[in-house]
Amino acid sequence: MTATEAAGQPPHDLHAEANLLGSMLLGDHHAQTALTLVTPDRLYDDRHRAVFDAIACAVDELGSADPVAVATELDRRTELRLPSGINNWATYLGQLIDSVASVPRVEVYAEQVTEVAHRRRLLQLGQLTQQLAVQSLDDPADLLARIRVELADIEDRVGRAGLTPDERRQAKLVEAALERKRADLAAAEQLAAEAQAETTNSWAPVDLGPYLRGEVERAEPSLGLSRTDGIRLLYPGKEHAVVGEMEAGKSWLCLASVAAELMAGEHVVYIHFEEGDPGDSIERLRLLGVPTDLILTRFRFVGPERMVSRDALDALLSPAPSLVVLDGVNEGMALHSLAIRDEDGAAAFRRLLVKPCTRVGAAVLSADHVVKDPERRGRYGLGSVHKGNGLSGALIMMENAEPFGRSQRGRSRVFITKDRPGSLRQHGRPDKQVQGKTYMGELVVDDSQTYGPDLTLRFFAPPPDEPVTDGKTDGQLSLLHELILGVFEQADGKAFDSQRSLLGAVRTTGGKHRRQGLTDALDDLVARGLIATRPGRGPATGYVLVEADPNVSQDHDGTHSGHTPGHIPDGAAR
Repeated sequence: MTATEAAGQPPHDLHAEANLLGSMLLGDHHAQTALTLVTPDRLYDDRHRAVFDAIACAVDELGSADPVAVATELDRRTELRLPSGINNWATYLGQLIDSVASVPRVEVYAEQVTEVAHRRRLLQLGQLTQQLAVQSLDDPADLLARIRVELADIEDRVGRAGLTPDERRQAKLVEAALERKRADLAAAEQLAAEAQAETTNSWAPVDLGPYLRGEVERAEPSLGLSRTDGIRLLYPGKEHAVVGEMEAGKSWLCLASVAAELMAGEHVVYIHFEEGDPGDSIERLRLLGVPTDLILTRFRFVGPERMVSRDALDALLSPAPSLVVLDGVNEGMALHSLAIRDEDGAAAFRRLLVKPCTRVGAAVLSADHVVKDPERRGRYGLGSVHKGNGLSGALIMMENAEPFGRSQRGRSRVFITKDRPGSLRQHGRPDKQVQGKTYMGELVVDDSQTYGPDLTLRFFAPPPDEPVTDGKTDGQLSLLHELILGVFEQADGKAFDSQRSLLGAVRTTGGKHRRQGLTDALDDLVARGLIATRPGRGPATGYVLVEADPNVSQDHDGTHSGHTPGHIPDGAAR
């Protein structure tokens, strides 16, 4: 028995924890080794867990356990308190490094930390089992169910890492009879779930006859948000992902796709691993014009706090939805004790939650984050590259150009970085900087309330490749387009300091035009690159004919920088 145990404290070894962290800070290879052997929940001290997590973030984002980067990350976590007598995290990290012997022994320190953590966990399990066994007056089946719930709670509190095989074997020594029943029940449930999921032998040869006879049609992107030219991004029965930095508009794209499916009379499931309150999602759907009755009858929102069960998932998928959104994939993987950097973790998450959805014909759209460093970002989301490699549909990447927010007009560029069925790239433009990255257009959400209280959203097709000449692209402009361009030609400086003044000038030409039609045509001219936006009068957005302003610069995707007004999604009903 250690001194801490004699004093009534749970087993722990602060010296081994400090040596482990100091070794990780001494070299990137030590950090990588430790990250494969230890998880944060193994550490007893709160500050030690925070340092371990900050090192993991630095390795993930920078590829290095640089002490300066780790200290910077810890400084951002204002809820953490430094030990008495230490003024900053850099000094604290220096003490951890100084505590290490001349030759770091990461494996030894990791084993010491893990061994004590095992004993600490077993103590919790044993106390719980003994308490329930003594106090419960229910029958054994009810007692077993209560123990299973409490065990799940312990796993959640310790870090959702789950019990290792060694821990399970040791736990059985503490609660032999009940734990054996628990293992038997878990095995029976697993067998039942597998039998239900596998109605056929997946190793049997596939019948190729229907494919050769043309009876099986290839999936086409026909679901979700519609672009201004009618193109959609989601394939029925396929897995997709949308990735981007925070506030890049991923949730807007997901919910606009949800709105389109609901308006088409379909059912939709939205599983939000990062937010249990549906209020924000409901507000956005109503802003996008979805009637309350459709939200009540066809939209199923879930904010889970526990691992999914087969029965719960089956209930969500009945009746079969056309779209399933998984918002916050990394949090979802953590909830199910799956490592985001591990290929096995990504594959297990796909088997657990994605494939049951695609089996019923639903398109699955997962929202995921990207590495913060743009130079290391590449074409995939944060974590294992297998998250992107295993997709059967499209991988969508969003890059914010102007921030979204209440009373603001925001926009993000939309790219495709993977298209396994192969029907989308032909409708976009290859990115000149990143191979395999195709520009698909611009998502614009306008809540500026310039003309009224209604929020508008639109997904613009990319402008044509042809250069802009004489105010036209390829002669395919409507009469309304031509009218607006003519008004610019007659204006002072070929510009207007607000949309209100521009539309007023258009109306003086005679004729009756709906405001929605005028703003649609103006938005299209901006997307085509014929008109650019610039700061206007006060908070308003100004507009200028491109040929009249030599200072207008183009983004690499061909659109002009500046605000672009949006509209309610096209194709809300398919």
